[in-house]
Formats: sequence, C-alpha cells, structure tokens
Amino acid sequence: MTWADTDYGYKKKITIDHTKVAGDEVNFPILISVTNADLADTDNDGHVESSDGYDIVFYNDKEDTLLKHEIESYTNTDGTLVFWVKVDSLSSTVDTDIYIYYGKAGVVVNPSSTDTWDNQHVIVQHMADNPDTMHITDSTSNGNDGTKSNWNEPDETDGKIAKGQDFDGINDHVNCGNDGTLSPDNEITISVWVNVTNFIALEYPGLVEKDHTEEYDLFFYPIGTWRLICFPGGVRVDIVGIGSLSTGQWYHLTGTYNATTGKGYTYTNGVQSKVYIGDVGILQTSIDDLLIGERDGHFFNGLIDEVRVSNTVRSANWISTMYESENAPDTFMNWDVEEVFIETSIYENSFTLQSDTYTVYITNPEWRGLDGQITKDIALFDFWNGNFSTVDKGIDSRDRHLQGVESVINDINEKVERIWSMQNNKEEVTITRLGETINGIYIIESFDFKTIKGTNAAYSWSINLKFVRDV
Repeated sequence: MTWADTDYGYKKKITIDHTKVAGDEVNFPILISVTNADLADTDNDGHVESSDGYDIVFYNDKEDTLLKHEIESYTNTDGTLVFWVKVDSLSSTVDTDIYIYYGKAGVVVNPSSTDTWDNQHVIVQHMADNPDTMHITDSTSNGNDGTKSNWNEPDETDGKIAKGQDFDGINDHVNCGNDGTLSPDNEITISVWVNVTNFIALEYPGLVEKDHTEEYDLFFYPIGTWRLICFPGGVRVDIVGIGSLSTGQWYHLTGTYNATTGKGYTYTNGVQSKVYIGDVGILQTSIDDLLIGERDGHFFNGLIDEVRVSNTVRSANWISTMYESENAPDTFMNWDVEEVFIETSIYENSFTLQSDTYTVYITNPEWRGLDGQITKDIALFDFWNGNFSTVDKGIDSRDRHLQGVESVINDINEKVERIWSMQNNKEEVTITRLGETINGIYIIESFDFKTIKGTNAAYSWSINLKFVRDV
C-alpha cells in the first residue's frame, strides 16, 4: 500500500472531474472547499492533530510529490477547509487524482506557501481581514497587501469563498499600493467575484482600478454591464463585458488584454463574452495606487471576493477551469473514503517441526503504532485455520497458540497463498479489536511473509490494511 509519509495517520483520495477542466493545465491552483467530520481536529472527534489545520498536506496522484498549498481558512470544530492547492498536472481528458494527508502530531508551523500562486500572479486577494493588522493580505510573494479606507470599512462578511468584503458605495475602498509588480508591460488578466447590492445609476463604480485614465480599470458601465479599459501606447481601449448583471447574485468577471497583439477578451462566469482587436503598444503605467471598490471617487456598493491580477493573458481554458473550481468545488471533485495507516507486525513466531507438519506458536502478538512503537496487543488474524472473514480474539499479552489452542498446519505455503490471493482479489476482512473499539471492514493491501532459517523452522509476517468502511 502506497503511503507517502507514515507520520500522517490518515488520507483521502480526491478525484477531479475532467469534464470540468476545459484544457490540460500545469501548476494550476484549485480550490479545496469542504466540510467533513474526519477533518475536524482530535478535540472534536476528527483526525487532524493541529487546531489550525497545519498537519493537512496534499500529494500528487502517484503520492510521491508534495503539492504547494495555502490555507485560507480552517475550522477545527467541524472540519471546514478552504484551501488552495497547486496541482502539478491537470487533465481535460481523464480524471486527475490527488491525495489529502492529515493526522500528524506536533506540526506547529503554517505550511502555506506563496508558491501556490505562479510568478505571473502579481496580486491575489482573498479579501479576508488579517486579524492582526486589519489589512487584506496578498497571497503572492509580492506583498501587495490592501489597507481599508477606514479602520473597519469595508466590512468583512461571508463572501463567495470563505470571507469577502462588503462595500457601502459611499466611501469604502481597499488600497493595495503602487508596487511596480502591479504594472504589467504587455499583458494583463484581472478577475474578481462580485455581488452587487446597488449599481448606483450613472456613477460607474469601480471594481479594480489602477488609474482609470492611464493604466487599467475594471468597472461597471453602464448599469448592469461592465468593462475593462487599458492604455496601450497611451490609447484608451474599452473591452466590454456582454450581458446584463443582476443584483444579489454572484458573478465571476475576468478581463484580459495583450498589448502586443491588440487582442482583448472579457469573460462572465467563465464564458467568453467579448473579443476586442485594436491598438498595440506597451501598456501605459502610472504611479497611482491600485484600488479595490473605487474608481476616481465612484464607489462600489456590494460584495467583492477573490481579486487577482496577472501579468499574462490567461487562456480561455484557464479561466473556464478557474470558474468551475471556484463556483462549485463540490462538483469539481469527488472525495473517497478515509484510509487509515495501520501496520501490524507479528513477530517472534516460532514453528516447531513435527515430521511433515508444523505446530505454530505465537509469542506476544502486538500492534505497532504510527511511530513504529508497540502500543497495544492485538487480536490475531485467524488465517492459519481457514477463517478469513472474522477476527475476534481479545487482547492480552500472554504467549498463546492460535485460537488459544495448539494448531497444526499441514501446508503453510497453501495458507500463505490464500492470504496473497485475498490481497490480489481485494477481498474484504472484518477486523475486531477489543479493549479499544476499532471495528471495520478492511482490504489486505500488502502482505509480507518471511522464512527464518535456524534449528527450528520459523516465520514472520506483516500485513498492511486499507480501511473500507465501518462494521
């Protein structure tokens, strides 16, 4: 059984639906948004050790590469995750598997990485308050954090994804500064989730702006429609978003422009709505700050979440897949059952040769924990006597024979072959551990059998089990 790191006691397979992936992608950030009791912490009957979710990690399909991820939020009481994971390879023709691992004790460092976002992301704002600074923290390595226009305005609220900001349409904005990374030279992509409370007639409220007369601006114009404007070579280019938007509903808006080719595109909810072909040249820059929720004193009234700017033109496939991942993560992926790392190690198994049969004695059957240390005596598997379905022997530390009586095995190879056959056929076995309740149906994932040569024939074996379901 593959297990990337046995310090983690649990894992689940996550399968990404290829029909929701518009085109093959590499290093693509997907949203992991789920509530699952297994992912609560141990104080709340879950299996995550850290109350901050720090012992949750992700691996690729082969379980040999740790994936970069960012924790946006984690609720330890019910196992609610809002994580972003950079998937190394995402297919549009076959489903993609990744694995979530958890249940490692002693993890106290936040594993979130700015490398979750590729270098072409110049700002990624999840639009949640940083409780220490009240800033809106940039998730990239550029540090383009946002400062609220007033100490508590706009107000943090439930967003499209975890938390967002509620803008009052009067004087609220978030100022992200004028760092040079916010001024792309030739290509740009801007995306944002919005939920409009009031369009504010004829005010042209801003969504994401860095000088609406010189650099770039994503805003509503007129009521119910929106557009992106850029300035290649100082010439204003308007790329209109098609379709009338309504109040009280979440929309994903994306605008792109390539100043080299003069092509611009707008997308509403992942669907291309407008193609623009026009002027070319270097995108004009300014020293103005990037503002969220304002355009030259025209303030947006509603909710804003997930603001991103990239210094490249994201493809139509990228934008469609981004929308699918973020809009409905419960249908973008499927979750498999929880798997438990259980390694049983029965040792000091002595066999006394009696003519053509073996009398089997088992000394101190024991359960080895995740750290390899012996933690509890366990019931034995009754493989040697042909009972391959139910195990219930009780627990104690006495030397014993199988089933408490002396057992004679006429053909040990036949018994071993039977276990291997069970493993290869994925037959189910019922395991009952007494003393501590750990009942369940398991599959034998791997079985190792060794012959120890000596005066008497001796054997040892170990079994790795994959949990299937409760009894």
